[in-house]
Amino acid sequence: MVNGVLKRSAEKKQDSYAREVARKLFHAAVMLGTVLASSLIFQTYGIEAMKTFLLYLLLLVLLTEWLVIDVGAYLPLYRELERPKERHRMHGSAYCLIGSLLAILFFPLKIAFVATMMVAITEVVTGLVGMKWGRIRVCGPKTLEGTASGLALNIVIGLAFLPAPVGLAMALTATVVEAAVNIVDDNLAVPVFAGFAGQIAMAYLLH
Repeated sequence: MVNGVLKRSAEKKQDSYAREVARKLFHAAVMLGTVLASSLIFQTYGIEAMKTFLLYLLLLVLLTEWLVIDVGAYLPLYRELERPKERHRMHGSAYCLIGSLLAILFFPLKIAFVATMMVAITEVVTGLVGMKWGRIRVCGPKTLEGTASGLALNIVIGLAFLPAPVGLAMALTATVVEAAVNIVDDNLAVPVFAGFAGQIAMAYLLH
């Protein structure tokens, strides 16, 4: 009997881990897809076409959230990947998209791309490292191990695409914001704060 309980507990934990992997990968795809599509439209058709695309995308997201939350429509992908706390509030994927839209609208595309990549990729790594190997809590459910892995990856991303002062400023900002926020959705906060840090660094550290 005890073995059966332990087995069910292990299976439930494994299922929860697999669901979180799928959820975070979906978020990463949403954010990176938005930036890549926006960049392509901007290069092909110009800034006004890109803004129109982003407006339609935002309207689609808000309509979908209304259908799921207020009307109670069943959308399999939403329901399969949502957390319990998202049953009656905006989903993480919506915050991912809105965070990407704000970064694209307010910052140069290169900075917006890096800021979005930081939250999209490091959210996956940070969350999964924290769930698998995290032992030391730093802020709510966030762990030192997950945060350290996120910082390392953010630095690699920042230095790969931007001058060192800008990349490092964005990496540090993205890591601190991701670790600090719990109630505010980090998918919304990280690209905005990281992009702002990148723009400030670009303006003052490189001149």
